[in-house]
Amino acid sequence: MRRRQLLVNAGSVALGSTIAASGLAAAESGRRLPPNENVSSASVHPFPTPKPQEVSTGDWITHRIGWISPTKPELEDFLGKYEIRAWIDGEPIDDFDSYRGGIDEEEDGWTTYWRYTTPPKSPGIYEFEVEYKFNEDLGNGKNEAGDVIRVGGTYEVAPGGGRGKGR
Repeated sequence: MRRRQLLVNAGSVALGSTIAASGLAAAESGRRLPPNENVSSASVHPFPTPKPQEVSTGDWITHRIGWISPTKPELEDFLGKYEIRAWIDGEPIDDFDSYRGGIDEEEDGWTTYWRYTTPPKSPGIYEFEVEYKFNEDLGNGKNEAGDVIRVGGTYEVAPGGGRGKGR
């Protein structure tokens, strides 16, 4: 039976790499990507780690999670069978599903990612949580209607040079 699972990359369980995008536009949350390629950015994931993930005070922060399936039709089938919610420090991200990108083929299967980017934050520890609730069985023997997957991780914003692209 083919597996569907949360996309977890090896090496500190990070989902993907740092995403760089655009320049200093209005400092608003709710972007899919940073404003341009000239800003420093970092990605964080909602999985527990022994120590908080590290982000520099100057980095735009992309809160990111993904889903992988072995085939495109299976991934497309999954997309109609869940509700997804997310929080940063207990504050809900409105309509988190609207921050999902397209479907792409990668080495291990077909993927889709949710990305929610915020401007740089003040120093401190922050929490990023995501919850999937399945409305229908996925047919994979693992995820059935009514199942809930909730994961959360922390990241620490600390002074330092920007680690992301553009610096």
